[in-house]
Amino acid sequence: MLDYEGDPGELTREKMENISKYVVSKYWRISGSPPENFTLDISIVSDEEIRRVNRQYLGRDSVTDVISFPLMEGEEIPGEGVPLIGQVVISGEAAARQAVSEAHSYTEELTLLFIHGVLHVSGWEEGQEIEKCQKKILKEIKNRIL
Repeated sequence: MLDYEGDPGELTREKMENISKYVVSKYWRISGSPPENFTLDISIVSDEEIRRVNRQYLGRDSVTDVISFPLMEGEEIPGEGVPLIGQVVISGEAAARQAVSEAHSYTEELTLLFIHGVLHVSGWEEGQEIEKCQKKILKEIKNRIL
């Protein structure tokens, strides 16, 4: 299950659900087995909002493209019994800028940022390895999911 707000462009709810299930099932790095059913909270926000979140929760007063908040324990959503594994916050404005600078579509950039965020929720740390992995995943899912 996926809860999201903001304009995902062509990255539909169904595509985000399929991507998150794929990433969690194949790239989970947290001890124990990956959850089969889970909820992931997604927000696509403005630069101003992601800067506020970055400052408030991470102590960084700057705009960034994506922020993830993993919930390693997976808190259950009341009444649903489905663990919430984390939250991913993406700046739609940053995605648009980066799409232009990388010479690909807004949807492709948004997808890369979404994958990046889900990898963090799945236990991946920042670095070159995660950058390579997100590009590998994009190639793996391009024809099947997107």
